[in-house]
Amino acid sequence: MFRQALCLLFLVAAIPSSETFADHHEPGQVESAVKTFYSQLSSGEFEKAMGHTANGSSGYVAKGGLTEIGSDEVRQQIVKMLKDGQERGAEMELRPKDIKVTVHGDVAIATYMVDAAVKGADQDESEEQVNRGTLVWAKQGDDWKILHWHVSEFVPNEQ
Repeated sequence: MFRQALCLLFLVAAIPSSETFADHHEPGQVESAVKTFYSQLSSGEFEKAMGHTANGSSGYVAKGGLTEIGSDEVRQQIVKMLKDGQERGAEMELRPKDIKVTVHGDVAIATYMVDAAVKGADQDESEEQVNRGTLVWAKQGDDWKILHWHVSEFVPNEQ
């Protein structure tokens, strides 16, 4: 039994942790990228915001289906859709908070909450929302790019 425990201890010690691969500044860089992404969406800088996404990325928003960005053309269609909505009066203010980042080599996972005020083009007032979010990022050269996103409505436990 002691021998098995000792072997297990050596095995665990030999497995590299994510910190072995990750620069200690990278969690802060990813957290900053999350904030920048949402700030750009909120301020109507849609090209810049969508520039954070990698070709082949996909994800879900709180009240929508799967979106896949397979090419620059699809990315531009999404930018156009966002701009068209903005021109018709749609607005969004997205404020991520409680951001936690875990880096695993060239991949980072950011989990967070988003306070949101969203107004559709056909609405008179904004709707307040609280959502949960996850962004999966990959290091591409010196930049972090979004591979996958998932946003869902936050429903607190009622007890």
